Amino acid sequence: MRKLPIALVAIALLLTGLLVAASALGSELKAGQPIAPAEKTIVPPWDGMNVNLDVLIHGRPAKLISHEGRLYLPVPRVGTEYELRVTNRGMWRITAIASVDGLAVITKEPASETQPGYVVDPGGRIEIKGWRRDMDTVAAFTFEDRENSFANRLGYPDNVGVIGLVAIEEAQTPRHILKEEKTAAKCADSAAGGTGTGWGRDLNSSVVEVPFVRGNHKRTITIYYDTEDALRKIGVPVDSPSPRPFPLDK
Repeated sequence: MRKLPIALVAIALLLTGLLVAASALGSELKAGQPIAPAEKTIVPPWDGMNVNLDVLIHGRPAKLISHEGRLYLPVPRVGTEYELRVTNRGMWRITAIASVDGLAVITKEPASETQPGYVVDPGGRIEIKGWRRDMDTVAAFTFEDRENSFANRLGYPDNVGVIGLVAIEEAQTPRHILKEEKTAAKCADSAAGGTGTGWGRDLNSSVVEVPFVRGNHKRTITIYYDTEDALRKIGVPVDSPSPRPFPLDK
């Protein structure tokens, strides 16, 4: 029997509206429109997974505070929309499995790295605008009070107040591994988590399914978020001035 080209298979899946877990089909989601490269420079030699996660508020990366091995995001105000930007400056494609408040942003189920992710090309980036509704639409991420968070309304309140990313490289020919970079945080303090993420307005965000075989190299990034007052109560230095590269210059 003659095999269909991969492109035709992807189109067929899109037309039928199927969203199948990566573990079943070996496929991931990719934005339907071309994504601009993160930088128009030569990608540096591989020395660990060079993947970054930004929280964008009004299109700009929000300030993160590093405290006792964890990253914290002070929430500006309830009702503010935000996006997640994943940047891949490494040499290989990655799949980015993102979670918000303990729920996978694609399936809206309790998050696991085995769930489907978004493909990011080498030297590229992708913006995740919200909870995926279907292959063409997402519901915007919005900062909300814990009680109004999407996770709490679904009956999953235990992990409200945390954003996570697991980036997994595409499988490659065996090679020497210099190191595996991993940035992870411990469980959030019970005093945090007063702010969660809501189910906002519908936004256009088309994707298609593409083949992707996951490799063994991954990076995990965790960001805890809450209001400034809540973070102060657990000792996060939200009022500390930003470091200055040239402190003697005015």
